[in-house]
Amino acid sequence: MKKIDMYYPGKTKSVSITGQACSLNCSHCMGHYLRDMISLKEADNTDSSSFLISGGCDREGKVPVNRFLDEIKMLKRKARLNIHCGLVNEDEAKTIGEVADKVSFDFTVDDEAIHEVFGLNKGSEDYIRSYEFLRRYTDVVPHILIGLKGGIIDREYEAIRVLKDMGTEKIAFIIFRPTIGTPFADRKPPGVMEAADVLRFARKALPHGYITLGCMRPGGSYRDSIDRMAVDIGVDGIVNPTPGAVMYAKEMAYDINIKEECCVL
Repeated sequence: MKKIDMYYPGKTKSVSITGQACSLNCSHCMGHYLRDMISLKEADNTDSSSFLISGGCDREGKVPVNRFLDEIKMLKRKARLNIHCGLVNEDEAKTIGEVADKVSFDFTVDDEAIHEVFGLNKGSEDYIRSYEFLRRYTDVVPHILIGLKGGIIDREYEAIRVLKDMGTEKIAFIIFRPTIGTPFADRKPPGVMEAADVLRFARKALPHGYITLGCMRPGGSYRDSIDRMAVDIGVDGIVNPTPGAVMYAKEMAYDINIKEECCVL
């Protein structure tokens, strides 16, 4: 029987170690998604089985995880940790590996997007190098944003090829959604069929890998359509699937496994 994991990650709380501050203010986010995260202090008083440790980036594209290691180690005593760290050098990767159960890493090989969307004076080699460092010391799951350039799909296919050649076994995909108050607020998500084509390409590239459709994607009819297509494509997991997609998976004779934590964990 075909199997699929459906994630409802209520038991994983998201923590921003920088509050609402972010030095990059990328065109698709502008720190918007930090606002709903709790602080480290609040996390210490929260009864959760796991935490996503994230935050805003500095001008080098790093989330300053190492500055908060003592507090993070305290959380580690009571819960599993998924750390979203941004770019790293090898020493930083090694330190993060000592506390992380998993690492989420935003992966791209699109130099134009790195410069124009992220506003970073970096290149694809910096992302590849950071990913390699993290893999040496922990279990890292690369995340690919479909439609990174304000809804335009460009180098996502190349990112998948690079990850395949590096021996990656798990990729999480998210999809661009216009966000109020950002430079990309008036843009449109990539077409549903085009986004599905990226997932289909990844499925063929990693036939035995674990592919998830992550929590960040447009809502409404778009979400229901892409979720159903993801079922047809054969992704291994969907985060917060629409009821219609769950029903469709049942109709297609999938064995559905319900999980209550972050898809990376």
